Amino acid sequence: MFSAFDANELGLNKHHWKVAYVSYLVGDKLGLTEFEKNDLIYLGMIHDIGVLPWGKDEQLINFFEEEEFEHCLRGYNFLKNTYFDQYAPVILSHHDHFQGKNKTGLAGKEIPLFSRIIYLADRVAFFFQDNMHPLLVKEKVVEKIVSGKNILFDPEIVDVFLVVAETEDFWLTLGDGDILNQCLNIHPGQHRWLELDEVISIAQLFAKIIDHKSHFTFYHSQLIAEVAKFAGEIFGFDLEVRKALEVAGLLHDLGKLTVPEEILEKPAALSREEFSVIKQHTFYTYYWLIDVFPEEIVRTAAFHHEKLDGSGYPFKKKGEEISLQERLLGVVDMFVALTEDRPYRKGLKYREVKEILFNEVRANRIDRECVKILLDSYPEIITRMQRVLETEAG
Repeated sequence: MFSAFDANELGLNKHHWKVAYVSYLVGDKLGLTEFEKNDLIYLGMIHDIGVLPWGKDEQLINFFEEEEFEHCLRGYNFLKNTYFDQYAPVILSHHDHFQGKNKTGLAGKEIPLFSRIIYLADRVAFFFQDNMHPLLVKEKVVEKIVSGKNILFDPEIVDVFLVVAETEDFWLTLGDGDILNQCLNIHPGQHRWLELDEVISIAQLFAKIIDHKSHFTFYHSQLIAEVAKFAGEIFGFDLEVRKALEVAGLLHDLGKLTVPEEILEKPAALSREEFSVIKQHTFYTYYWLIDVFPEEIVRTAAFHHEKLDGSGYPFKKKGEEISLQERLLGVVDMFVALTEDRPYRKGLKYREVKEILFNEVRANRIDRECVKILLDSYPEIITRMQRVLETEAG
């Protein structure tokens, strides 16, 4: 799932994988525990969580031009009061310079150790050039890191990195995405099964990231989760199924991190080529989640554009191949999308929503019972959606 942080419309660039790998090796040489090294892997994967295309002020953010501290602060705000709360201070300081004069007010050893490690690893990954042979890149990267010793980087961590960087194995691994992934997978650290409420907390964090992709869908995933959970109550699903629906709703659009903003924000109908790009988002949602969450949750999240007549995407499921929960989330997604403001129209009212949904029912694309439950509870659902918006905005 952390592959999502390296996503773009062309695929993955592995930046965060490289940072995680370098951080792990430096932590290992420093004699950190397996738990601490595992934390460094997670931190490497999520260190740029604050690099987003849209903020609440609706200003486009250019990662390469904006002040470094801004995305650190945004990442800190994302993580605090979530399952990853303990990582928030590390992310806040992960671009702090060792010599000081940082907006955090910290300098030298006051900067969290993990922040100092992540910063050096981030610069190694940044200076590493994928278009050159890895062993020819070594000299340039090492020179850059050494030039920042005592100024940008903790001298102790620089010295440890130089030991790590001596082997050809290190550089060749950085240059090969498949082997890099394999190496990260054989350093899993300590794992434990999560309670479903903890999974929901993690999913809420990812939903905020997804929804920041476009200011027109700023709370879309959170609205889907709320409506799906409520619809599950009406269906009489047990608590575990309702929580699973909530998680699926929060994560259903994870793959949209691969879709360019100009497509998501386009104030007109999409071209055939643009719609083809949109279609990839459920594919990525499925494959990013399948090794992390139970299959039932993953299918529900990723199948929300499948249709009963087989005309949906990306797996062309149809009829009984689509479970009730999967059908329900698909209808909820349509319902919420129709009521939301979009670049090309204002949110629709009850009569328009009803007409569109029943046209889909008559064409045997979506489930009649799911549509009926949502429309019969329309006032309550709208009230609940408004409550989510007010809570998040407040």
